[in-house]
Amino acid sequence: MGSLIRLVAAISIVLSLHACAGTVKVVNAEALDAIKGSTITVVSHGNDPENVRGLIEQALIEKGYKVVSEEVARKETQVEATSIIDGNAQVTVGSVYNQTTVKSVYVLSFTYSTRPDFPHGVVIHTLSGSIIDLRSGVVKSSMRFSQGDFGSTSTEAAIDKLLEQM
Repeated sequence: MGSLIRLVAAISIVLSLHACAGTVKVVNAEALDAIKGSTITVVSHGNDPENVRGLIEQALIEKGYKVVSEEVARKETQVEATSIIDGNAQVTVGSVYNQTTVKSVYVLSFTYSTRPDFPHGVVIHTLSGSIIDLRSGVVKSSMRFSQGDFGSTSTEAAIDKLLEQM
């Protein structure tokens, strides 16, 4: 009976440890090595309260990649137009956002979800992304990091794990 209890305890520990570890899945891992000499822009789909985009940009720069910020592609132009209709002047002032072409060959597009973790605060639950060749529209690589409910991998460590597999 004692050995059965030890076996059940050992299996429980192994399953708990497996739930704590983050897993990374990558499809077509050639992408990051192939783009090292080219430019890449990191784009988040949706809200980014954890500043994951900034952390990915920083990690890529530290690894020697040429990162083009998404903000470079946005500029605001103020337009003022005057028109005269039946002798009355009308002035219209407004802002127009002019989207310029991103000076990048590739884009790394990502989404993520978080969950509360004690004592770490907030940790990444899932982080998914794709690297897309902007010249052809071809998805060069797809990746996903996930960790179980007891995992405590930090955001920075999750990003590093993902990029190490690329």
